[in-house]
Amino acid sequence: TSVVYGNFFIVDPVTDFSPETYTAHANYESSGVVTYGTGHKIFNNHFQNLTGGRTSKHRVPVGIGAGDTDATTGNDHQRSRGVVVCHNTFANCQYGIGVGLNYKLPPQDCIVANNLLSGTGVMAFRMSPNAETDKTCQYQNNLAWITGSAVYGTEKPLIKSDPLLQPTSFKGHTLDLPGPNSPAVNGSTGSHVADDVFGSARSGTP
Repeated sequence: TSVVYGNFFIVDPVTDFSPETYTAHANYESSGVVTYGTGHKIFNNHFQNLTGGRTSKHRVPVGIGAGDTDATTGNDHQRSRGVVVCHNTFANCQYGIGVGLNYKLPPQDCIVANNLLSGTGVMAFRMSPNAETDKTCQYQNNLAWITGSAVYGTEKPLIKSDPLLQPTSFKGHTLDLPGPNSPAVNGSTGSHVADDVFGSARSGTP
C-alpha cells in the first residue's frame, strides 16, 4: 500500500502538438502516478500542464491500473483494488484520470471523489470499456470542465461546471487554483481527507 499526497506536478505548457515539435519538447508525455495492487491512496496533489496520454495511453496524470492477474508473482500487473483517488486538481492537462488501461482485469472497489479537472485538452476521464461498465468502483462529486474539442470520456457521474481557476503565485510557481467564486469552494463531500493540498486542516464544510 502506497500513499501519494501533497505533491505538485508542474511543467511548462505545450502549445504546439505537431509530432516533430511535440516529441522535441521537454514536456513530451509528462505524467504522474499509476497504481497496481491494493489499497493505495492518491490525494491532495496538483497536476498542471501534463501532456501524457497523447502517445502512450497509460501515461496519464493519474492511472488506476487494470491488471493481468489478481495475485501477483512480482513479474506481472495485479489489478488495482480499493484505491482511493480524491481531492486532486488537474489543470490544463491533456488527460486527467485513466481507469483500467492496458490490461483486461478492471479495477475494483475503488473510490474516485472530489477531484477537480479543468482545461483538459483531450479527455478528462480515460476509461477502458471494462472500467466504464464496472459497478464496484464509486465516482463521487468530481468536478470537470473541458475546453475546445476535448471530451469528458465517461458516463460516470460528473459535475460539469467551470471551476473558475485563476493564476495564483505559490513558492515561486504559478498555479491555477479555484478563485473565490469557484463552485469548488466548500463544494466537496464525504470525509476522505482531513487536510488540504497545502497541509491546512479542512474544517466545517470541506
